[in-house]
Amino acid sequence: MARDLRALDAVARLHRVAVAPWRTLAGAPADWDARVSFDGRLDVAARGDQTAVTLAGQAVLADVGGPGRGGFRADRIALGIRRLQWPTADTIVDTVVMTRPAFALPAALPWPHLVVTGGVSIVDGELRDAGAGRALHGMEASLVPAEVVGGARLRLSASTDGGHRLGVDRIVPYDAPVQGGVPFGLLLGALQDAARPDESSAPPSAMPATVLTP
Repeated sequence: MARDLRALDAVARLHRVAVAPWRTLAGAPADWDARVSFDGRLDVAARGDQTAVTLAGQAVLADVGGPGRGGFRADRIALGIRRLQWPTADTIVDTVVMTRPAFALPAALPWPHLVVTGGVSIVDGELRDAGAGRALHGMEASLVPAEVVGGARLRLSASTDGGHRLGVDRIVPYDAPVQGGVPFGLLLGALQDAARPDESSAPPSAMPATVLTP
């Protein structure tokens, strides 16, 4: 801690701290909740009447959910945080792994401007039918930066309501952020495209097991 008490650089550890009460104290709506665990570094700097907080380390959100977020829930979301800044909401992470998430699109998640430099993974997810596509069950998905500039590789497998398997392996183009990485929202858009029925295709019973787009 700086001698003038206007700066702090320290190791920080949290274990299953509830989010909703802190959002309420900060004046934000408690429309989602989770139990947060964190192990990393905390930097606090006060400049004039502004205070900037920066976090870096490993974080886990457990028991994530809330009706105000379109019914989104997840057993666990693990993040390798490279830089999370508040109040600027400038967030860069190395990896995101969501375990057993369940949601409908469009989904509003707690990190609208999240940028991922490594990859995003979904393990045993469920995409509910929101009226604009088809439901996907047992979803396994990954989105990682591709060798192609401005492209990310999406791999997805899931079962539809009719019991048919959907397989996707393709390059998804996007506008790369200035700081590099892949915008987290790209995954949601790619899932929405994958869940949209192809009206020009054959009936579901005759759909191929794998769709491959180079």
